[in-house]
Amino acid sequence: EFLSNAKSEVSIKWDDGGIPCKGRVDSYLQSKSLVLDLKTSQNINDYTFSKTIWQYGYHLQMAWYQRGLRALGFPADKFAFIAIENTNPWGVKVFELEESVLEDANKKIETWLEMYRQCAADNNWPGYGQEIKVITLPKYAMEELEA
Repeated sequence: EFLSNAKSEVSIKWDDGGIPCKGRVDSYLQSKSLVLDLKTSQNINDYTFSKTIWQYGYHLQMAWYQRGLRALGFPADKFAFIAIENTNPWGVKVFELEESVLEDANKKIETWLEMYRQCAADNNWPGYGQEIKVITLPKYAMEELEA
């Protein structure tokens, strides 16, 4: 129902304080100020899918789309994930992202953009360093090797 009148795969480009930005919105229903994002998952129960949102930064993605659409003058007040199980019976659930989560994501994005502006101004792009690091396998893998 949501997707029948929505525009799909909407590419957006905007300028954010001198930084060229872009994104691709899965679906956008301008008449309802609604951004939709399709996600497949092994499990779409509420708790597991909320963990998936956090783990993969989907809340940041939605805040980014909101920022871009608003910069271009489009309303983007509501966000929903259409979650689809990737195994039979391919259950579907629609989740609306809580506003406070988007507010926190927007704060993080603003911090990142300011960091980018500072790096660009100083022409200093810090990374992980040049030294070689010694690494081992995770504990569970080491235990399996020792068995």
